[in-house]
Amino acid sequence: MNFSILSLNTARALAVGSLLIAAGCTTPRATKPAAEPAQAAAPSKPAAEGAFDDDPRPVTAIEQIVNSAGLDAVKLAAAQRDLLAILQKPDTPASERQEAAQQLGFILLTGDSAGHAATLNLLAPMLADPARSDYARLALDRVPSASIDTLYLQALLSTSGRTQLGIIDAIGTRRVAAAAPALAGLLDAPETAAAAASALGRIGGPAALDALARAQNPRSHDILKARLAAAQADTATAAKVAGEIHRDPAAPLGQRAAALRQLIAASPAIATEIIHDILAGSEPAFHATAIESVTSLPGADTGAKLAASLGSYTPAVQTALIAALGRRGDASAVPGLLAALDHTDTTVRLAALEALGRLPGNPDVARRLATLATGKSDEAKAAATALARLNGPGLDDFVRAEAATDGDNVRRAVFIQQIAARNLTEAIPFLLGLRTSPVESLRLEALDALRLIAAPADQAAVIAWATGAANRNEQNRAVRALITIILRDGAVATRAAPVVAALESGNADARLVLLPVLSRVAGAPALATAATLARSADDPVAQAATAELSRWPDAEALPVLVELAVATGSESIRAAAVQGAARFLALRTPAVKAGRSGQIRALLGLPLNATTRTTLLNVLSLCADPDALAAARRFASDADAEVAAAARDAVDAITSNLAGAPVMTASAESEGAVRMADGNGNTYWQVPVELGLWIRADFHNSRPVRKLTLEHGNRGWGYPGQFTVQASDNPEQPGEAVAEGEGERTGSVITLPAGTRGRYVWVRVTKLRDAPIAISELIVE
Repeated sequence: MNFSILSLNTARALAVGSLLIAAGCTTPRATKPAAEPAQAAAPSKPAAEGAFDDDPRPVTAIEQIVNSAGLDAVKLAAAQRDLLAILQKPDTPASERQEAAQQLGFILLTGDSAGHAATLNLLAPMLADPARSDYARLALDRVPSASIDTLYLQALLSTSGRTQLGIIDAIGTRRVAAAAPALAGLLDAPETAAAAASALGRIGGPAALDALARAQNPRSHDILKARLAAAQADTATAAKVAGEIHRDPAAPLGQRAAALRQLIAASPAIATEIIHDILAGSEPAFHATAIESVTSLPGADTGAKLAASLGSYTPAVQTALIAALGRRGDASAVPGLLAALDHTDTTVRLAALEALGRLPGNPDVARRLATLATGKSDEAKAAATALARLNGPGLDDFVRAEAATDGDNVRRAVFIQQIAARNLTEAIPFLLGLRTSPVESLRLEALDALRLIAAPADQAAVIAWATGAANRNEQNRAVRALITIILRDGAVATRAAPVVAALESGNADARLVLLPVLSRVAGAPALATAATLARSADDPVAQAATAELSRWPDAEALPVLVELAVATGSESIRAAAVQGAARFLALRTPAVKAGRSGQIRALLGLPLNATTRTTLLNVLSLCADPDALAAARRFASDADAEVAAAARDAVDAITSNLAGAPVMTASAESEGAVRMADGNGNTYWQVPVELGLWIRADFHNSRPVRKLTLEHGNRGWGYPGQFTVQASDNPEQPGEAVAEGEGERTGSVITLPAGTRGRYVWVRVTKLRDAPIAISELIVE
């Protein structure tokens, strides 16, 4: 590829987008390339000369005219004639004319060449021709030349309508200063006023400003906007014009605000005084403009001047200005903002606290913020937040020093909190050393700080603190810190090792303190330790360990609880273990379902009180196996009436479960209702919402119904607004509603009155929502 071809193609790539936009044209579709020899199209051959390396499109015949000319003046003159011929030929398709105009513009951009004058002479009448003006502009708009400017001036005076508007726009873009008088004559015509004003604004200079000032409607939006634009050639003129417009009470408020923005930007020496005068005034639109300019205003003392004047303004203005000073990041504003902390208006004080946290700080600011951060008020919280964000040399050292300085313990507590808020991990040894402080409030603050920043390696020290604390409150704080520190450790398998070791080797008192950690951190080592301690000979330790197993975060503790209940000789441990197991046995997870029947039957074989047996029989009713049915029947004639009733209910429920999934029908899309009982949470029965919509579950035989759950798949929609529940043994007579409920996003659950029974249960929608009903599973218990 030769250099001349590369130059022209580069010019084409850079100019084509702007040319098309300027001329108001759309990008043409590539014309069909000139015929090539068959071998030239083969994949193994290089792209046609003149094509970009990454452009697979072949060079068109019109492009080839320019590429072949290179930078040879004679060839370029011939190329211009060829392109003009294409433009002027009456039957040339519009897309080819557009491409020819683009290519002609590329040639004109290459500089003086033979044929330019002739080309301009032929393009001049085209500029004024409504049918061809866009083509002429596509060739001329981007070419800088006084002679071309003259062509546009001539066309301006001889065109009208859309063509004239295009010429006006091009003159403004080219900044043709000589056009100002002609454009002035177009300012008073409604069809050209806006375009002429815009063009004069872009041209700028005294002539343009003079023309705009003589317009018949000098306060129109277009004229005022153009005046502001035209005045920007120099700052003095920009300030003068902006000041005139801003101070004109008859000008539209929006334009006066825009003028104020320009006035401030063009008057850096007095900008602060201008802003002060505006903020002391009463026009909110001007307040907003002035405050907006504060963040970017130059001047080393600007922040100090504005902050010192805060007391001159209304509280609302002060609040907005303080926020702008905070965004400005100017440390010189700090003294004025500190003074604002004494303002009588709460909003102003809160704004000052927020801003101080954003500005460069120093120990004096930190000390003031710490004083305000004591207590629980909104201002105290804002002061603490600002202090945590405060940045500046030596501030971290200052915070640590103040936390360690004897004196005001309330302020010391604030600085201890700041150690955590600022994540000063190098102060962890100091915090651990506060264990020996005689001041309980400081010890508690230190523990809270350790909870946030201590490392897993600090577990042993916190364990010692927890087990050595003198009162229950401090023990609880230490244990809470310990739990958080452990959970922050990513080594899940080993993170509880220090606590496990302390529990294995500690005395009973230490074990009672540390046992609550186990259920919070969970995991196999913690579970094994809790299981061992639940069989301890020390009854308080065994009770505490059993309680931890009962509150385990998942059903991993269920087998342990069942084994403990079967093996223990302690009646109280057995009762606690069974109650804990019963909570897990009611879960619907696959692991629980798999072992539920055997575990409940094992527990029912223990010497339990009637209440516990009733609880287990209620859970047994979730099972669907013959052994569970046989177990329930054994208790159906129990001497305790409550146990016997629960057993009979379990027999009916298990019999229903053994008969299979409920048979689902519905008032709409009944054939799809089976999806509500297919055990697959990913399938849905979905219908448009409709008042009175109902679904019915047939449980195969009459059974107790304690609770219904409509699962929606956690989708956040698909649940009913409100619904009622009916139960009956007659499919044709639902009877009165036994309960009503409201739909919930995660799942609609309703507990039915004690003694509710029936073979059939209806759920009937009584209040609509916009979304359709979509139920994945109906679950009965």
